[in-house]
Amino acid sequence: MESTYTMSDTCERCGATYVPLMQAGLWQCCRHPGDLVHRRWTCCGRVYSAQGCSRCDHGPPRPPIAAQLVFCAQLDKAQCEHVRAPGLCLKSWQFYHSPEALAHAEERDHAQAS
Repeated sequence: MESTYTMSDTCERCGATYVPLMQAGLWQCCRHPGDLVHRRWTCCGRVYSAQGCSRCDHGPPRPPIAAQLVFCAQLDKAQCEHVRAPGLCLKSWQFYHSPEALAHAEERDHAQAS
């Protein structure tokens, strides 16, 4: 039986094989966050195409993933200053599946701090 850390899946957008926990927050795929209206995407104005205009994680959108799960241990934040990923919010130690989800979380954090 595979563990949560090694179970692989196939991305419905690009066909890549990936391990959800290991690629969380790396935004190695692309999608269109807008709607398709008259064969044009509202997010970028492009005519319908399979290639997205916004980076995201492979697979469907999902809630943030705790960074500690990805690193397979309860990490001390001070020991992990070198950790970098486009979707990693160091303040909450969460990986977000898309730039929009990360921006929303940062706006919420900023509003709560005010």
